[in-house]
Amino acid sequence: MKTTQTFSILIWANKAKATKTGLPLFARVTIDGRRAEISLKRKVPINKWDSKSGKAHGNSREARELNHYIQEVKSELYRLYHQMASMEEFLSAESIKLRYTGKETPRKSLLQVIEIHNTEMERKVGSEVSKSTLTKFKTLEGKVTSFIKDHQKKSDYFLEQLDYRFITEFEYYLRSLQQLNNNTSMKYIRMLKKVLNETVHKSWIDKNPFSNFKCKYPFLYSNSFQPFIDSFSKMTPVSSITQKSSLGVKLKFSLG
Repeated sequence: MKTTQTFSILIWANKAKATKTGLPLFARVTIDGRRAEISLKRKVPINKWDSKSGKAHGNSREARELNHYIQEVKSELYRLYHQMASMEEFLSAESIKLRYTGKETPRKSLLQVIEIHNTEMERKVGSEVSKSTLTKFKTLEGKVTSFIKDHQKKSDYFLEQLDYRFITEFEYYLRSLQQLNNNTSMKYIRMLKKVLNETVHKSWIDKNPFSNFKCKYPFLYSNSFQPFIDSFSKMTPVSSITQKSSLGVKLKFSLG
């Protein structure tokens, strides 16, 4: 989680939604350039609003009450920001808006959704899922738990906290610290992406944060493709044949 963030609050009147009773007021919360608008459920007469100060003009009782309310709103938003930051919660303009308006829904964590996935899969063993497949996903659960708690020194991650960096660091963990080969590492990452896809289907998160990560596999040609390879090599130099296996020939070639 980032330790430094830009945070600001702007109180503004929406002139586009002006009515005979005045301008509706909003609080714009901005964190790291991302905004969320909160309706203050208040209006101010057009000629009584000072856009520079974000307050009502004058010293009338109505102006004083409105300005007091505005200050209370700002104080509460600042309090929520500092509270969430001190608790190392996921922070965004939208999360503060949801906390302030009371529309926040319980959030799921990564280890929690993997456990839910495996529990649901366990019920399907013998009908839709093989026992070996369940064993693989339970192994994945163990590796992700070890990565988060032992390597990252954290208890868990909320789904909203996951990003591309997480999956690349998990790949490094599997390859370097777990000393797994490429295909095995990619297998676990592909499984983790599948779990995250299910969280999207269940509306626990808007999109899969790992969707841009492409699993990398050696490029294998079957021996039956050899005539094509020979013909292709006459047009484009083949730099090297890197490996032979029972499956065929793995090539590393350059175009031009």
